[in-house]
Amino acid sequence: MGTSEHGVLSTRWVYDATRDPVAVAQIVALLTGKARPQAKSESNAPDSSITVRSADMLSLAQGFGIARDESVCTDIPVGDRTVRVHRLLQVSEPAATGHVTAPWRLADGTGVTGVFLELAA
Repeated sequence: MGTSEHGVLSTRWVYDATRDPVAVAQIVALLTGKARPQAKSESNAPDSSITVRSADMLSLAQGFGIARDESVCTDIPVGDRTVRVHRLLQVSEPAATGHVTAPWRLADGTGVTGVFLELAA
């Protein structure tokens, strides 16, 4: 998609990771509790503002399929399940299945929380 400049790390490539096998593996690791959310401003520090409800029945053993883009999300087939990456964030309550929620600020500065990743029904 492009590049950006980071003050310490220099040029960074910006791309859509929903089709990157390494990124998808890390999404699955996060959803299954094998990876922890990391703070963006401190190395090797967990981010306690991000909530993960693990999904034990998710595995990359069968690989992953071609991501399907919708208007507000991208669905990634993983084995016999589907991981949904929310593109249009909304204040929302997570479903009972595996999910990742995190906070962000609205344009007026109000802090809200919603679902970023989840196992789709």
